[in-house]
Amino acid sequence: VKLFLNNKQFSVSSVDIDKNQSQIVKLNFTLKEHGIQHGRVSIIDNPITFDDDFFFTLQTSPKLEILSINSNNPNPYLSRLFSNNNEIEIKNMSEKTIDFNDFDNYPFIILNELSEFSSGLVSEIKRFREQGGDILIIPSE
Repeated sequence: VKLFLNNKQFSVSSVDIDKNQSQIVKLNFTLKEHGIQHGRVSIIDNPITFDDDFFFTLQTSPKLEILSINSNNPNPYLSRLFSNNNEIEIKNMSEKTIDFNDFDNYPFIILNELSEFSSGLVSEIKRFREQGGDILIIPSE
């Protein structure tokens, strides 16, 4: 089994599968480029070769950008959790100065120990969710 991304081989594994059997094969790889990736998984199945290639497409983004709306200071536990991960970038915002226009720039929003949920915030969070955004709510004490 061979894995190709953008016509470059990324992984290979040797597997023997008996007739009428199936097997899960894990192929490990690391992407260094972001964006749309055209993939192909190839097998050798002699003498029938017309169905030896399976095609797929995946899209990766350079970083997961997260918006954290905080009641007071940014959560130190969240900061530590993501500090060693270069693939995640957190923007902190105070609940007192929320810019609802920023919501569309993030796929994920954390509501960190907010003291209250204004009607405007609730309305914008509903809209954000309806457009496919994800939310984590960390309750206050």
